[in-house]
Amino acid sequence: MERLFLSVLHTGITAGYLILAVATARLLLKKAPKGIVCMLWIVVGLRLLCPFRIETPFGMLPAQTKSFLEQAGNGSYLSQEPETMPLSPNQKSETNAFTASKKQPAYSVTAAAAWVWLAGCTLMLAYLLLSWLRMKKRVETAVPAESQGIRFYQCGQILSPFLFGLAAPKIYVPFSVTGQDLLYVLKHEEAH
Repeated sequence: MERLFLSVLHTGITAGYLILAVATARLLLKKAPKGIVCMLWIVVGLRLLCPFRIETPFGMLPAQTKSFLEQAGNGSYLSQEPETMPLSPNQKSETNAFTASKKQPAYSVTAAAAWVWLAGCTLMLAYLLLSWLRMKKRVETAVPAESQGIRFYQCGQILSPFLFGLAAPKIYVPFSVTGQDLLYVLKHEEAH
């Protein structure tokens, strides 16, 4: 699990630097076509999704970050046994009792961070599932409708329009949106 955590950490750090570069490039490319800026964000998305990295002689990652990630990847972050000094015969019996109780596995900071990360992921997935179930229950009473050839559902239990669903997302609109506003909202949601 530590390797997975370190891989995700490395991906996040490198993507963070890439996001800063794209944000800076966006400021410089204000007059460029919007498609170019979208392509830059696609590069960021690919970096976040791809588990591997391409090594190049140049890069944007600071040396401190690289050395930390390399040490963590090699396992040098793990606690190691300290070197022992030669002992006298009287001290050996005391030391044997001490080392016998000390043979429990030592946990590293990376292992603890990996467990915290896993707990956070589990909590976020549980929150996502509960929110999805709550929203599904809220839109159960939605009424199907159609306007200008766009199928949608109107519901009194929601405050703003949205898409809901994974395989076949549906447009949900509150009853309060009507007239020309409804057409604009439907076009907007359909574009998503």
